[in-house]
Amino acid sequence: MKKIHRYLGLVLSLIVLIISVTGVMLVWKREYLWVTVPEARELRAEDVELSNVVALIQKSYSADELLFVRFYAEGLGVHKVYLSDRRYAWHSQQGEKVEQWKENERFEDWLLDLHHRLLLGNAAGLNMVGFTGLLLLPMMVIGLLIWWPWRKSFRLNLVPATGRAVDIKKGHFETGVSIIAPVMMIVITGIILVYPTESRWLLRDGFSDPLPPKTTATESFNLPEKVSWKRAFDVAEALFPEGKLHWVSFARPGSSRFSIGVQEAGSWNRMGSSSVSFDDSGAATVKRQDEQSMAEQGLSFAYPLHAGKLPTLYRLFISATGLLLMWLCFLGLLSSLKRKR
Repeated sequence: MKKIHRYLGLVLSLIVLIISVTGVMLVWKREYLWVTVPEARELRAEDVELSNVVALIQKSYSADELLFVRFYAEGLGVHKVYLSDRRYAWHSQQGEKVEQWKENERFEDWLLDLHHRLLLGNAAGLNMVGFTGLLLLPMMVIGLLIWWPWRKSFRLNLVPATGRAVDIKKGHFETGVSIIAPVMMIVITGIILVYPTESRWLLRDGFSDPLPPKTTATESFNLPEKVSWKRAFDVAEALFPEGKLHWVSFARPGSSRFSIGVQEAGSWNRMGSSSVSFDDSGAATVKRQDEQSMAEQGLSFAYPLHAGKLPTLYRLFISATGLLLMWLCFLGLLSSLKRKR
């Protein structure tokens, strides 16, 4: 077990260090945007008509460029616009263009790509991160089993008393034992985000064939008048009076259908699982979120738990956990180096 723990740790340590550093930084992404995008610091205005915002954004691009708008991204005073060819833009809450960039040209996008895919794409990088998480779980359990016979000598000495190999190893194990629970939580939620389909099959469907979607009920109707952005948003607000209008998806080439997404009260789904779709003929289709099972709610809650989309005290907690995970990797590497000498 010691050999497995040592050599597996040496293999994974560099990836874990990268993920830990970038993860701690991404927890404070909202504050970084608040500093670097002046319009993001604006207080949310009460008189903003989202229909006018979308109409103004639409005038800034050609029809085949616009894909998606996320309102008040990161809870700030700007809207994020998703464009073709992996381009993005910030627009003020009134709809004026603030900045446009291509994938990874902004630091926070590059940082997320490094954290999530190691800058290697979905095929290689995403799976490397996912398998690192899967291997970390048994490695932490093995480390706990190795430490268990010495549990009565536990003193929470996160900093080694001396530079001797035995003290460094002791600091490594006591740091690891101290943070094993929150690190496991972060690793498990990260695996769920990397492998959402497999996680649903395992945790929601119970190893059986995927169940039919339970989270939406669909209804259709025809509007009595021509569809406009103002009319569409009025309908969405009337259908979901307690929901939060979260996004707009624009019509694809050859289609006139567009959608407005809603995050209903109490939902942890980061993009909302309810929506209203419209087309030029006046036909509307409503997808409503039904009562979710505990497993589905847990899967949706994985994202805010992992990404720190919760109150500041929790973000401080997982940031401290990430910093201690970096320290754990450093002590493990130093212990192995001392042992080799």
